[in-house]
Amino acid sequence: MSRPAVFLILLAALVGFVVSQYLPYGNWLALGIASFVGVLCIFWRPKAQNGDRTKPVNIWRRFLAFCIDYQVSLAGSIGLILTMSVCTAWLFTGRLRGPEEVLELLQSTGFNIFVGIGVWVSFLGYFWVHKRLQRSTLGHYVMGYKTMDSSDASDAQRYILGMFAGYVALATVFFWGWFVKEADSFKGEYWWDRVGGTRAVALF
Repeated sequence: MSRPAVFLILLAALVGFVVSQYLPYGNWLALGIASFVGVLCIFWRPKAQNGDRTKPVNIWRRFLAFCIDYQVSLAGSIGLILTMSVCTAWLFTGRLRGPEEVLELLQSTGFNIFVGIGVWVSFLGYFWVHKRLQRSTLGHYVMGYKTMDSSDASDAQRYILGMFAGYVALATVFFWGWFVKEADSFKGEYWWDRVGGTRAVALF
């Protein structure tokens, strides 16, 4: 699937999610869209492309990729887990409950804690699995780069540490004066890349 096609699919999902808030049974549509995004996160495979190690990936491309990945991984995790919760409630009660009613049921029984843990495990697993399989996340692919091991190859623990460091750095956009140095911008390799032992490689 081409980069523009992936971008259009994600854009259509975003528009559909916003529109669903104004529809009579929009919560079902929103759940379907979120579940679709979750399935896309799991089964989508990017085209194999060689990167240009000499071309830096600037901070704005990294930031926009982070925004895309944050939204699709979190929405997808919530969508799939909530869909499984709806199906489980239907199986045990014999009545199809709406997403909001299932959320209230989970909260009243205390199972919302386990759902929350499952969402965050899935959210972090999205990034870790793509790293292990050496492929671009949806955000990386749309923004035209992929993350590879640097010459100092990273292990899983080091990558997780670098991922958290990058998450904090990119999420605190107003503090980039401390986190993002001009010299790093010219090379396209930032301190969280060095922590994680990874390097962003441009695809165009």
